[in-house]
Amino acid sequence: MTIDYNVALSPVDEEIYRCLDLDNPKSFFLFAGAGSGKTRSLVEVLKRFRHENITRLRKNGQKVAIITYTNAACDEIKNRLEYDSAFHVSTIHRFTWELINPYTNDIRRWLTTNLEEEIADLREKQSKSRNTATKTYIDRERKIELKDRRLRILPDINHLNP
Repeated sequence: MTIDYNVALSPVDEEIYRCLDLDNPKSFFLFAGAGSGKTRSLVEVLKRFRHENITRLRKNGQKVAIITYTNAACDEIKNRLEYDSAFHVSTIHRFTWELINPYTNDIRRWLTTNLEEEIADLREKQSKSRNTATKTYIDRERKIELKDRRLRILPDINHLNP
């Protein structure tokens, strides 16, 4: 089956396609009701984009990021694009996780320092309290316990699933 990429796209699809200009790319948000053709529209635009730009993308080691809300949409888009490695299709959660994952140790160190400082500040305030039966004192104790617990379990967190 031969695909004619010169066939005119719908006006909306043309607008989406213009966002994929490699020299002046623009992010876009495709929002419409269920069954309205969002996935079809997106995939048709991406197929035309691939046909016209794949050589340049691969030469520059670039990919197109497609971010969806659900794993089902992610899987459907990957399937319709024939699992082409030029397209990085993921959910918003996985995409964000992939961005921050290299900084896990830095984040853990910052959290440790921050929790220790907050606990020290709360304990300092507790030491100045004269009445241990006040709501403020009880709330502070609860916060100290929660932060202590977070601090204790932080080293045991090895991986978070997005």
